[in-house]
Amino acid sequence: MQNEISSEYPDLPIKILSINQIGAENGIDSFNETHALPMVNDNTGDDIWVQWGSQWRDFYILNKQNELLEVYNLTQNNLNDPLNYDELKQKLILAAQE
Repeated sequence: MQNEISSEYPDLPIKILSINQIGAENGIDSFNETHALPMVNDNTGDDIWVQWGSQWRDFYILNKQNELLEVYNLTQNNLNDPLNYDELKQKLILAAQE
């Protein structure tokens, strides 16, 4: 989705990344080229997962001021469903245009 949006809307400041939960570092080695997103590891100093009350596969949509607009869970809204994929893509585009 990141490549698609960047190609279609090159002027929009949309960046998708993943934040790995504290304690889940073991699985990182099993990622391969299919995991195309930049990933950062949460840490006890930032404790993002706890601060944000994150659930597994939560997708946070922020505006240009880094304010939370919406949480879109990817388990409940599987992106293999084209309707969910298009819905999330549109949410990102609208957030970047605000």
